[in-house]
Amino acid sequence: MKQGGNVAVIEMFNGGSHAQFLSYLREIMPGAHYLMLSGKKWHWNARCGTLQILPQLAALPPEVDTVFMTAVGNLPEVIGLSPSALARARKIVYFHENQLVYPNQKNKERDYQYGYNQVVSAIAADCILFNSCFNMESFYGAVPSYVNRIPGFTCPANLISVLREKSSVLYYPVSLPPSITSPDFEQPQPASSDRTRIRILWPHRWEHDKNPEMFFGCIKVLLDANLDFEI
Repeated sequence: MKQGGNVAVIEMFNGGSHAQFLSYLREIMPGAHYLMLSGKKWHWNARCGTLQILPQLAALPPEVDTVFMTAVGNLPEVIGLSPSALARARKIVYFHENQLVYPNQKNKERDYQYGYNQVVSAIAADCILFNSCFNMESFYGAVPSYVNRIPGFTCPANLISVLREKSSVLYYPVSLPPSITSPDFEQPQPASSDRTRIRILWPHRWEHDKNPEMFFGCIKVLLDANLDFEI
């Protein structure tokens, strides 16, 4: 991706991992144009973000030739209501998550709009990036049945193959501290007594979409088996 001022980065939710991702992009593309909404009211931003971000879109210079947008909002809406130059720009969409199969809280109906935004954004994009192979495969596995819920509509037979041709996996970037990236860094070696101990890392929120119940169930199995481990 370019480092100069011809790139427009659009984020409808500047919070959590999305905000951290933007911080990384600012490091590698300090001259890009950053258009964003707040990290609050995620659901409103996903549904109505295009209308809210219109003033920022109108201020973009005509020389912008690349659009990078995360898959929270609706890319076709953004392009349709933007200055005409964006219609000709290269469009990249990045998937932090797959809303077609995103875990719902109990007794809560899935909002069709979030997944629909992602499907039409993928269709409109020139390049589709997923943060993991799992999200990419689960997305394409769910698209046909998801869009077939639309009354009178049938998923085109070639849609998935067309989307796959412009898809890649770009893992979420991590900025390591200088002490680790230094050529003098030495990986700590465990004591001989610790070599068989299982080390478990939980780098997630304690929320329903991360399924902490399954995590604790696995910990109970390890405890019942009297295995040596640490968290």
